[in-house]
Amino acid sequence: MRKNFSLMILMGMLVFSLTACNTAAAPTAALTSALPSTAEATVAATVTAEASAAPTESATAAPTATATVEPVELTAINTFSCRSGPSMDYYGKSYVYAGEVLTALGLDSSREWFYVQDPRLPEENCWVWDNLVLISGVSSSLPTIPLEQ
Repeated sequence: MRKNFSLMILMGMLVFSLTACNTAAAPTAALTSALPSTAEATVAATVTAEASAAPTESATAAPTATATVEPVELTAINTFSCRSGPSMDYYGKSYVYAGEVLTALGLDSSREWFYVQDPRLPEENCWVWDNLVLISGVSSSLPTIPLEQ
């Protein structure tokens, strides 16, 4: 009796295993038959592309890319002198007051001194050390200003 029971369990497991394997094959076959062949898909894509290639009556100008350079603004941390050259060795031309905002025109070759419009004499320019201002913008986009001899 015990031998028959073990045999029945073994047969049940075998039937269960075969049934489980069989159901996995059915969706694959259904999926394969539902997909169009590669040739049918290519023909459909070609027909669609040719149909949509008809010319239009209105011509639209293509947009052009323009580089927009954001200004680099410098906000004075404290009051200091705007100098005649890019070093503390140059004389102070005018004062920049704490909180005053200047627009950078360029940098010296060391990239530490900003060339700005003189805040007190707008027709002239002067130099501001980068440690004395808060920088707003991308200073790497600024040109290098040669030192006047």
